[in-house]
Amino acid sequence: MSRDVADLREEIAGLDRAILELLERRFKLGAEVGLRKAEAGQPIKVRDVEQRVLKRAREAAETCCVSAGVMESIFAAIIRGSVERQHRVGVERGARGGRSVLVLGAAGAMGGWLRRFLESIGHRPAGVDLAWAGLPPQEGRYATLEDVFDLDRFDALFVAVPLDRTAKVLFGLAGRGLAMPVIEIASIKSPLSGALAALRSKGTPAISLHPMFRTPDTPF
Repeated sequence: MSRDVADLREEIAGLDRAILELLERRFKLGAEVGLRKAEAGQPIKVRDVEQRVLKRAREAAETCCVSAGVMESIFAAIIRGSVERQHRVGVERGARGGRSVLVLGAAGAMGGWLRRFLESIGHRPAGVDLAWAGLPPQEGRYATLEDVFDLDRFDALFVAVPLDRTAKVLFGLAGRGLAMPVIEIASIKSPLSGALAALRSKGTPAISLHPMFRTPDTPF
């Protein structure tokens, strides 16, 4: 006598629990790999390894009686989970030796990306943006630079405001005589030469980066 749907579903639920246990073990192993990579300064994503995993998944599709695309999607999601776990391990380890940095324009597209990037390599970013005016107070989130009472605690200050405001912001920072590096990431540099010179004349290290930069390290 064939089993009814309820029995089959119960068996499927048991298999789901087994799969989840295996995924937990896999992600724990991924975390160990992530720790070793962080200790050795190696990148989290290794394209050749990922492609081998996806190749095995596609080759197993016929055995599972599903399409190669389905199997690839399943294992691509598992890879993303493993990368996320390894990334978190690297951030937690890196934060012990990271720097405290402040990003001006942190609510914008580039500023938000910059905050996430700095955090991903182990630094501790805070942000300033007028878009946060009126929001409840939150650690590391400021509406204006005047709200940052302990500015000297930061190791560097990034300027990621729109280009038409960048020079004005840099001139304003020059008036503060900051000792920390000020790093601007505007896409066009020529309108900023005077402001950068003003910063340097006050003894503030001024650094220019193009927003298309790709580097595993911050420039300080």
